[in-house]
Amino acid sequence: MKNRVAAAAVLLLMFFPASCSPTSGPPQNDPLPATADGLSGTTWEFEGFTIMFLDPPDLVVRGDGVDGPEVCGSYRVETDAFAGGAIVEVTGLDRTWAGTWDGTSLVIDGMDGIRR
Repeated sequence: MKNRVAAAAVLLLMFFPASCSPTSGPPQNDPLPATADGLSGTTWEFEGFTIMFLDPPDLVVRGDGVDGPEVCGSYRVETDAFAGGAIVEVTGLDRTWAGTWDGTSLVIDGMDGIRR
């Protein structure tokens, strides 16, 4: 009986690892390309809301001021050689916000994002 319990525990650990954190993709502090592809697959927290950047141009916004659990939107990234990064436009909730993206930091509407 003890062997069966031990075997079951080993199988559970094999199929359900202890960490729920994703293990794929670059570490959160590594710079990404200052492009739409660089933002794709990342999640950023701002003052009261979270933006999840999906495959360009899609995104999801969750948090304060959002009707329902989430709102779908879009984003566009345009390289800005003079600024050394890119200009970002985020559209959702019938509004468009502008910001900057340099591969490490994301600022939208003057708010610094925290990568999650």
